[in-house]
Amino acid sequence: MSSRFNPQITYYNPQKKAESLFSIFLVGLFFPRRMFTGLPQAEGFKDSAVLLACYLAVPSILMTTTFGAVASSLAPNFFVGVLIFISILPISLAIGVSSSWLWAKYLSWTLSRLSGRVISTESVFQVCAYSGPPFVIAWGPYLGPVMALWNLLLNWKGLKHHCGVGYGLSFLAMFSGITLLALIMLVIFSVLFLLLPQNVNMLLESVEFIMSQRGWI
Repeated sequence: MSSRFNPQITYYNPQKKAESLFSIFLVGLFFPRRMFTGLPQAEGFKDSAVLLACYLAVPSILMTTTFGAVASSLAPNFFVGVLIFISILPISLAIGVSSSWLWAKYLSWTLSRLSGRVISTESVFQVCAYSGPPFVIAWGPYLGPVMALWNLLLNWKGLKHHCGVGYGLSFLAMFSGITLLALIMLVIFSVLFLLLPQNVNMLLESVEFIMSQRGWI
C-alpha cells in the first residue's frame, strides 16, 4: 500500500536549489530508505558540501545570534566585537562541513577494512549531506539531542541503502567513531583544564549559556 504522503524525489540540483532542498528535506525525514536507495553516485565533494552547508545554515545562524552576542560583548572594543560577530557564521559552517568530511573519511576507511571492499569517501560524505535535514530542526527547544540521533540514524540507513554496507558493520564503524571522538575530546579538555583552567571555565560557561538558550538543559 502506498503512502498518502508521497513527495517526488528530487535530488540536489544547482539549477533548482530551493526546490531540491525542500524535496530532500521532506523525503529525507520521512522516506530515507527510498531516498538513499535511488541516490545517484557522487561525482566529487562539491554538491554534497553545498547541500550540507545549506542545512547547517539554520543552526549556524542561531549560533551567530546567541554565541556571537556573548563573544562580541567580551571583545576589547566595538570593531573587534563586530569582526567576531560576522565571522562566526562562515567559521561555524566551515567547521560543520569539514567535521562531516572527517567523519565520512573515518567511516570510509573503517568500513573499507571491515567489509573488504572499497567504500569511497565521496559516497559516505554524500550520505552525510543527505542526512542533513534534522539540522534544520535542531535549533528548537529540547530538539538538539533528538535531531542528532536522527541524523546518525539517517547516516546508518544511508550506509546500508546507498553504500551497500550491512547494518551491523555500519553500526560498529559509527560506534567506534563516536567512542574515539569522545575520548579525543576528553583528552583535549583535560589538557586545557590543566594548562588554562580560567579559559576552560569561561568556555564551559559560554557552552552552558548556549545550551540553555536552546532549551537543551
